[in-house]
Amino acid sequence: MTPRAVRDHLVAQRVVPVLRLKSADETERAAGCLREAGFTTFEITLTTPGAIALIAALKSKFGAGAVVGAGTVLDLDAARACVDAGAQFLVSPCVVTGLAALAHDAGRAALIGGFNQVRGAILGGLLLGVIDNFCAVYISSNYRMAIPLLILIVVILVRPQGLLGRVEERTV
Repeated sequence: MTPRAVRDHLVAQRVVPVLRLKSADETERAAGCLREAGFTTFEITLTTPGAIALIAALKSKFGAGAVVGAGTVLDLDAARACVDAGAQFLVSPCVVTGLAALAHDAGRAALIGGFNQVRGAILGGLLLGVIDNFCAVYISSNYRMAIPLLILIVVILVRPQGLLGRVEERTV
């Protein structure tokens, strides 16, 4: 399956079960139940003991009808092991240098997060604190919780890349 086909499959599924359990056996049983319920996409996080072997086992067990990926991929060695195990997509909560190239070269999809914009988070926290206090004093303390929530929603809609982030999209 090509990375584009994997992406289309992920979008079509709309809900991707992310399995993170105490053992590989529990995770395998959960995946089996989800498969019986009609799910065809699974993300196995690398925080699950034996996750890489489990990815290979699920890929073999479910065959071509299912898409099995790896989550919480934090370094290139883990990414390579996941690709070798048959993971069709890799999910990383942070930017891992070389992960996009590795996925591209292996013909896999990669979803790379950006939880590394600390400056933007600090700026956002300070701005929300100031706005929260101004709203409580000058507008009404009744709306104190609603105004920051509305601001967060507007920022997510207008600047999904974050306050200081750049729009960056790569096809892998």
